[in-house]
Amino acid sequence: MTEDVDKDIEKEALLRHLSDEQSRVDISYNKMNAFTTIIVAVIPIAIALVNWDTIFSLNAVGTVIFIWLIYAIINLCAWIFQVINVRGFMASTFGDLKSCPNKKREQNWQIYYDWQQSRRKADMYVSFVMHTKIWIITVILLTIAFSVFLSFSKKRVAIPSGENDVYTLDVNSIESTYDRSAADWYLILAKLQTDKYSQVVVLYNNVTDVDIANKLNEFQNQEIIWMPDNTLQKNQIKIILEK
Repeated sequence: MTEDVDKDIEKEALLRHLSDEQSRVDISYNKMNAFTTIIVAVIPIAIALVNWDTIFSLNAVGTVIFIWLIYAIINLCAWIFQVINVRGFMASTFGDLKSCPNKKREQNWQIYYDWQQSRRKADMYVSFVMHTKIWIITVILLTIAFSVFLSFSKKRVAIPSGENDVYTLDVNSIESTYDRSAADWYLILAKLQTDKYSQVVVLYNNVTDVDIANKLNEFQNQEIIWMPDNTLQKNQIKIILEK
């Protein structure tokens, strides 16, 4: 009689432990589902918003930050992919219980076995959650650093000093004789021939005319720097002549 009471007490304790571990599994699994949903929704939007012209024109520092950002995103996706591909854990079966002559003792052993398996599963999912959080934070920090770097780079180029000459041109109007853009364009070409300027910064947005690039490349004494600028209108360029 005492042995039966002890086994009942053990059973209740094991069931409580099993329930606790299953709760850990459920909480961790729900967190991973939330992470997966957010990432699956955000990554395609982020890719669609990327300005590849800006990416290809990055300097060494910007390129390093961008590479680290891509590396962090790949690791984040890898951890989520591991969660998706987790295989099930072995559990006790009713057949073993049915074939055992001492069913009360076998039942306790089965609950103990399921508890240990659930604990391993819970530890694994908690590990997934922790590593995923680390990479999410890393991606967020690198994204902020990359955004600040891009903003700083644009401000550094877009704000000229008092000694620089700045012209905003409409590419489609350069060939129009009486248009302001045409007059400014020929004035720029004339100034570049004086060799008073050491650098030419060209900000552009969806410019399809290659004649401007070919014409500027004829000047060997000035460094020509091309940078995309989404604040400009389509087929609009801003040329900064730096002394």
